[in-house]
Amino acid sequence: MNGYPDLIESNTPSAVIRGLDGLPFGYVHVLRRGEPGEPGEPVEPPVEPEPPPVPPHYPLLSQRDPRWEAVTLGYGYKTIGEWGCLLTDLTMALDYMWQENKPDQFDLSPTPAQVNDALKSAGGYSQDGYKCKLIWSRVPAAAEALGLPGLSLYKLTYCTTTPAPVDVIDTSLARGDYVIVQVDSNLADTDVDEHWVLITGGNKTEYVIHDPWLLPAAQKELTMPLAYCKPGWTPDRAIFAVAIYGQAK
Repeated sequence: MNGYPDLIESNTPSAVIRGLDGLPFGYVHVLRRGEPGEPGEPVEPPVEPEPPPVPPHYPLLSQRDPRWEAVTLGYGYKTIGEWGCLLTDLTMALDYMWQENKPDQFDLSPTPAQVNDALKSAGGYSQDGYKCKLIWSRVPAAAEALGLPGLSLYKLTYCTTTPAPVDVIDTSLARGDYVIVQVDSNLADTDVDEHWVLITGGNKTEYVIHDPWLLPAAQKELTMPLAYCKPGWTPDRAIFAVAIYGQAK
């Protein structure tokens, strides 16, 4: 195989190249034109290996991102920037699901504003009180409207007076489910100031957290118990509610 489609290797031995003094100083391999009916083989260019796929990862999104912080949450008068922590957690989970199912369309993954609209269309917000309380069971319908069918609510547990089910959380994380938990946003007082964060990894001794309250420029992964825990608390004490969504694998 020589790269010239009409040349084939000759059976003639390699020719000796001699200088003016008659002494050999090199060899050349002889090629001859292919005869009719026996064309030489073209050389195929080397095939570049496909780059390995990028594994799905949870994005770091902020509810106070200028692109959507002023959008009204649900049907009420609060904005995503003010009360949209849970909405932004759901968006990060759906963005991960999007990467799992549509890895070549990552740029089209939904934003908090788009998830907010989908929830409104799917009946995902209550119409009483502040008119922006999430109806957990309607999230799968909103996800389907966004092009992500197959999502299910696996578990919703409130544990303000009992330890959080950290073994269930660990099993869900290992299975690839999406785990959203309620924490106390102000540890300086005795009240539980409701705030929702997304657990993306770890186990009951230390969880990796994406907190949507952080400003875009300050977004980073946090860990529990380093965050959200008073002295002496462990994660099962610092978590006050657990919502777990998943899709059939």
